[in-house]
Amino acid sequence: MSDDRLKQIVYALTLNVVSCPAAVERVTATCGAIPQRGPNLMAQVAQCGGQDALLALWRDLIASDPTIAAYASDQWNSYVAATTMPPLASQAVNAASSVLDEAGAIVSKTPPVSADEAERRFNICLGCDFLSQDDQRCSQCGCFMRFKATFRSAQCPAGKW
Repeated sequence: MSDDRLKQIVYALTLNVVSCPAAVERVTATCGAIPQRGPNLMAQVAQCGGQDALLALWRDLIASDPTIAAYASDQWNSYVAATTMPPLASQAVNAASSVLDEAGAIVSKTPPVSADEAERRFNICLGCDFLSQDDQRCSQCGCFMRFKATFRSAQCPAGKW
């Protein structure tokens, strides 16, 4: 198995590794806890001895237990499906609509979104499976959620805020 494929599997497993009890015990023993996807993922990986140590652990687990390999593959396939962006035309329409809605809200003197509210919204995004951690874009609308969370009339396409 290539290291790139293994990195993808590790990333997928951090989405919901507790559903794979065969791996939980060994990872917890090594890392103290299961690394979870989000802004602190790299710090959690460092607690496991770094990326190479965590990859070696997953390599051992996958080699020793076929159920872990099958679970990892399923998780990765689900992750890829969830993070595939909409077509560019749809993204353009979504972006234009958001900008026009924000302009309308400004003209109608709708109060701006408070920093606390924008942060609350974005924190919900950080825990969402639809958010691509690489560029912090939503796979449902294609928007950059750090910015969209500050728009007055913006809504989560999945209805989470």
